[in-house]
Amino acid sequence: MSLFLLLFSPLLFGLYWLIRYQIHQARIRSLVDQYGFSKDKLRPLKSAQLQKLISELDDLRSANQPFELEALAKKYR
Repeated sequence: MSLFLLLFSPLLFGLYWLIRYQIHQARIRSLVDQYGFSKDKLRPLKSAQLQKLISELDDLRSANQPFELEALAKKYR
């Protein structure tokens, strides 16, 4: 059993980080496609910061506040 854990734990750990990386890149791609953001400005953001940015953009968009939306989006273009 310990040999099994020794061999497959790095594989599971790597798979976990690969999935997290793919989710992070998908969030960046969606922001680039929807709002025309620069990938270089979004890349240093962490996943939680990206999620917060996406939720703020969605809230402003649903509240129909174009000036605030543009002010928030201007930093990342």
